[in-house]
Amino acid sequence: MLKKRFLPISLLAFCLLTQTNAWAISIPMLERKAAIAQTNENTMHGLPIINWQEFKMVNEKTKQENETFAPLYNQLLDLISVKNGTFAVSALQGTPKYASVIENANYIFIGEDHNEPAVQHEIEEIIRAVRQANPNKKILLASEFVRTPEPLTNPLRRADSPESPLLDDYYNTFKLADELEIDTLALDDEILEFVDRKLIKVGDRYVQIDINNDSQTPTDILAIGAAFKAEIDQEKSKILQTIELLHMVRWQIYASDWGVKQRNYQWVKRIRDVEQEYDIVIIWAGSGHTSRMKPSSLPFLLASSNAVEINFDVINSHRNTKSEDFFRKAFKVREELGLCSDRKVYSKDHKHKVLESDPTIDSNKTYYFHIETDYTNPKLNAEYSENEIAQIEALNERIKTLIGQKEMAPSIYSIYVE
Repeated sequence: MLKKRFLPISLLAFCLLTQTNAWAISIPMLERKAAIAQTNENTMHGLPIINWQEFKMVNEKTKQENETFAPLYNQLLDLISVKNGTFAVSALQGTPKYASVIENANYIFIGEDHNEPAVQHEIEEIIRAVRQANPNKKILLASEFVRTPEPLTNPLRRADSPESPLLDDYYNTFKLADELEIDTLALDDEILEFVDRKLIKVGDRYVQIDINNDSQTPTDILAIGAAFKAEIDQEKSKILQTIELLHMVRWQIYASDWGVKQRNYQWVKRIRDVEQEYDIVIIWAGSGHTSRMKPSSLPFLLASSNAVEINFDVINSHRNTKSEDFFRKAFKVREELGLCSDRKVYSKDHKHKVLESDPTIDSNKTYYFHIETDYTNPKLNAEYSENEIAQIEALNERIKTLIGQKEMAPSIYSIYVE
């Protein structure tokens, strides 16, 4: 059986994500990290190091990519949803029957709104449905919520030997996966280097964080530290305070546009390395990683015609107050520092139009959208004007160029739970 683990992360983030009040860190572990770190001026463990200013430059470029792509995607959906008989956006009350949703799928993408109990319940229902429908198949659960703590840690945990150094949140869900004989793949990292230089691993890069004194530390990092000062325990030793600050900065880099993209590329590589062993792969992450509003989303990078996407959102949040305050504060800081895209570009007007046209749907109770289309190759029937056809074809070409692949026709579910 899995044991609850003590994670080397900041006190608040740890409590929020694991619902645990304990915090532990091993000084011998720090000494070991110093001993094994093979580094030179520009690399750590063979991976390139970029500084904070370089991070901001690549993040700004990624923001521009996302803010260019999302309106194109929405525009295409709006154009082909009206007249295309093969494109269907339907709204239904309740939740779909997961057994039929996952039928014949070898990739199942699950995007979630973090730390919501109602969402967690539905995800466990999906995992049960996948195993029940496939009693003899090899299944892998690849998740953002399992992390490697060291550069050389094996990210794969077998269900029949669940004791491992991997760090995880959502204890009950991964315990369920073990009981259902579903292997687990850690997609993310929680790797800091802080003995010589202060480095945060993000995908296949390290970001160097200069924390010396207020006159030399980048103002953005000072702003993050000031925002989360109350969560950094001033009673702890200087090194532990530094570690907590680094984790607060890590949180913001991870959720930046570039951070999401970098991590997605790493996650795809880890999945590709082991996917041949499995009949079905469940990919479970935050909806920012699975959203089609970004050209580097996981469904684009792992394009498959035998895929289904299930994205969860909540009608009203049921996070505890501390958790809700933390997420709100974290997003506000990212927004003020310009680390994330403008939320307006991710509007979903085509869904709201469906709700407006269907008075039978009570949007205060659980409901979902079902989108089914091969939108990169829509069937353009006689109802389209020459101008509309030209627009659609031009949008298709631009989107295909941005996502780097030609065909994909999964079914998409967007589920809003109470």
